[in-house]
Amino acid sequence: MKMVNVIRLLAFSLFFQIFSANAQQWCGFQEINKFHTPSEISVQPTKRNSLNIPKIIPTIVHILHEGEPYGVFPHLSSEIAYQAIDSVNAWFEDSNASLELCIASVGSNGEVINGIIYHNILNEFPGYDFSNNANDYYSYVSGQTIIEPDEYLNIYVDNWTSGPLGFATLPPGDACWVRTNQIIDPESKTLIHEIGHYCGLFHTFNDGFNPTYDDCEDAASETNCEIQGDRVCDTPPTIQSFSCTPQCPGDIIESYMSYAPDNCQTLFTPGQIDRMHAQLETLRSGVINNNIACGTSDIDLAVISFNNNNPECNTYLDPSIIIKNFGLSGGFFIECQIQILDLEFEEIYYDSYSGVVSLDQDETLEITFDPYTFQFGDYTVLIDLITPNDGWEFNNSLIQDLPFQPFTEISVVYYDGFTPTPQWRIYEHNPETGNTIGPSIASCNWGGPQCWENGFFTADQWPIEWSYCLQPGCYQLWWRWTSNSNLDCELVDLLGYPGCYVDIQLSNGEQIYYWDEEINGSTTLYFDFCVEAPNPCPINDCPTDLDGDGITGNSDLLIFLSETGQQSECHPTDFNFDGETDINDLTLFLNQYGYDCNGILVEDNFTANVTEIMDVNGLCKIGSPIYFDLTGRKVNDRGRLAPGIYIVVQNWSNGNITTEKIFLNSWN
Repeated sequence: MKMVNVIRLLAFSLFFQIFSANAQQWCGFQEINKFHTPSEISVQPTKRNSLNIPKIIPTIVHILHEGEPYGVFPHLSSEIAYQAIDSVNAWFEDSNASLELCIASVGSNGEVINGIIYHNILNEFPGYDFSNNANDYYSYVSGQTIIEPDEYLNIYVDNWTSGPLGFATLPPGDACWVRTNQIIDPESKTLIHEIGHYCGLFHTFNDGFNPTYDDCEDAASETNCEIQGDRVCDTPPTIQSFSCTPQCPGDIIESYMSYAPDNCQTLFTPGQIDRMHAQLETLRSGVINNNIACGTSDIDLAVISFNNNNPECNTYLDPSIIIKNFGLSGGFFIECQIQILDLEFEEIYYDSYSGVVSLDQDETLEITFDPYTFQFGDYTVLIDLITPNDGWEFNNSLIQDLPFQPFTEISVVYYDGFTPTPQWRIYEHNPETGNTIGPSIASCNWGGPQCWENGFFTADQWPIEWSYCLQPGCYQLWWRWTSNSNLDCELVDLLGYPGCYVDIQLSNGEQIYYWDEEINGSTTLYFDFCVEAPNPCPINDCPTDLDGDGITGNSDLLIFLSETGQQSECHPTDFNFDGETDINDLTLFLNQYGYDCNGILVEDNFTANVTEIMDVNGLCKIGSPIYFDLTGRKVNDRGRLAPGIYIVVQNWSNGNITTEKIFLNSWN
């Protein structure tokens, strides 16, 4: 038995190497270029460096979705698009390509535009029968939405699920499409590969417009590198391969135009760079000479994302935004406000930030705002950023949907050995008809986000844990084992890995799937289940007014402090509904301290230059006073107290606890 396990271990190791070598980056270049007639500009090797004047390619990114909330896959945030373009530029720079993409900000007539455009395909193309392969419909969509292709590179990001990972046409064609799951993967080289095609490059293994040479002997028959093969003289002819191992003599598997795994692709060759510049200068001159499209400004701060930093399935909002400096480095006075409206466009939440920030060019900054507990419902977030003399105001605001519904959480815990094998999707499901309702609402490694890195897992990388918040309704979980051997618990024990099972549960206690025995062969399992709305805790319009007098004041704080540590559902002092009265609830309380239920400050018992509450009626203080700042942080142990407002809590010998809000106008 031990020898069998050793052999099995060696077999797994060999499988891992083969698997890693065959992580395919399949491109639809051959198929799409059947329908286009590219022009051809030859490049003489002796002209190296004479062509390569730095060039900027103004870019418009089209993100396709089906009405998902902003930021929910595949309705990607603009931050993801910027990050993808930044990655391409970094790889261009690493190759000394003298090429750079920029998100366009100026239209062809000099007007301000947004270079990231969103298309809800269900609204814009009603009734159109989309397939699972963008090769079937790209011309229909781009024909109605493309922006001045003679002046801009238009990149389309779409969540198709079969066929190539991306495709693009050679000049002068205008197609450049990439799957959504490739854009969100920071290690994916699909986008730069397709941009290489857009700039005039073939695959390193192409036999002209034939997919590849038959074998290395056939490749060696190439006699003129300028007009045969990939038309580049420093990429020796080779055959198609998905491996990091060269297949033919001189094979440049490191090129972005190979089919090597992403981690092996690191460069464009000098000859490929020459060809891109020659093709761009002659066949895409309107793009590279569009000098106004990427208009720059000394001052250009932008809002690129809104985030709820609360990971729980409840209505507690812990908001922050990310701003980015697209202008020059410096110090800037900014004012930022966040507003949240209900379906009646009534303001439910408002907060603001103002101050001086110092940001280098391309640096980002997170700004946090006060947390808040909402009632269930659908809301809209409005964010505005004001920076004096900002040259590009189109990127200073953000509108985003914010749904808060009674949620049930589905969670996956998965332990195995070596390489994670499963994929899964969740669909809405009609139990009466038995039909699923597309598209999938959540997925992992199956036409959606990569929830973990592919490849070999070490013991400390287990388990894989994943969760998703489900609104009331019926669903179908598709769970697919993709390997020939899954949950090999004997091997897991031999390796000393921590566990060997998959456990899928709902937060209401229902178990969807549990398995801890070996599964041989690939298989797909289907699980139907429904979730009802949890019995939510009642929402109190003024939850911090614990004594009911209409004001959050001292007596409410005394009640709150006496309940600290209580653990129960729907406890009146558990303001964020996490099952416990703790520091997070204190933060919420202190944000409302001194205000009435209409948000008006009514208690303002400030005392200047007070550092402690004085003894009253001859009673003795028990212990030192405790100081909190208005974010709920205890500050006694932080040295001298800076000028500001504090809440002071003092215990007395008769068992009472007093509180007071104080104002210090100097260091104490």
